[in-house]
Amino acid sequence: MKPLIGITCSFKPDGRGQTLTPAAYHDAVQRAGGAPILLPPLEADEDIAELLRRLDGLLLSGGPDINPVRYGEEKHEKTMLLAERRENFDLKMAAAAIAAGVPTLGVCLGAQEVNVACRGSLIQDIPSLCPGALVHAAPTSGGGETMHEVTIEQGSRLHRILGVTRLSVNSSHHQAARQPGQRLKVCARCDDGIVEALEGDDESFVLAIQWHPERIVDLPKQLDLFRALVDAARLRCRAAHARCGGG
Repeated sequence: MKPLIGITCSFKPDGRGQTLTPAAYHDAVQRAGGAPILLPPLEADEDIAELLRRLDGLLLSGGPDINPVRYGEEKHEKTMLLAERRENFDLKMAAAAIAAGVPTLGVCLGAQEVNVACRGSLIQDIPSLCPGALVHAAPTSGGGETMHEVTIEQGSRLHRILGVTRLSVNSSHHQAARQPGQRLKVCARCDDGIVEALEGDDESFVLAIQWHPERIVDLPKQLDLFRALVDAARLRCRAAHARCGGG
């Protein structure tokens, strides 16, 4: 049985309202051996709890910025706020999934959601607040990807997954983790010191990746991140099945 991986979606509140997500996320989960399902931004706590009980893993996708009131700061002029309905849902799902031991992978905004859900804080705008930092934003014209190298902590979960301590990644963000949240630790940085990945400090699968591996899955090691999520979710699925008396 393929593990069921829930994927958070963008929400556009204008007009009739739309819930959508780039196909690259569910394609990556499917290629990694999981069964992806898109998650609408539910509002009732009991519905969120019921949804989480049915999932084997959680993928928090990318998007705009978390309201900095969540981590005790005023809004920077460059901060572009996420739709409140999605923000509420995503942060509740992230916190509940981590607390319940549901394997969780956060990508870009999703990585920041993991950190804020664990009571960490963010750099609201790297270009203006971190003089000398590399370019982390996506190209403004001509397409393609902004690429740079990251250094991965030896012996970290991320290192065990990827098997390397240096990796070329794409970059499409202007925010990043400042203070890691509770029970999170830095496991990768850019050469300018910007945090590129966080992970849980115990054996539960919590991984927060600042780059967009779903967009570069054909490059070395990137699909391995989704395989790791699916593998962790499969183990959880089998354990739950055994507890319920399955074979």
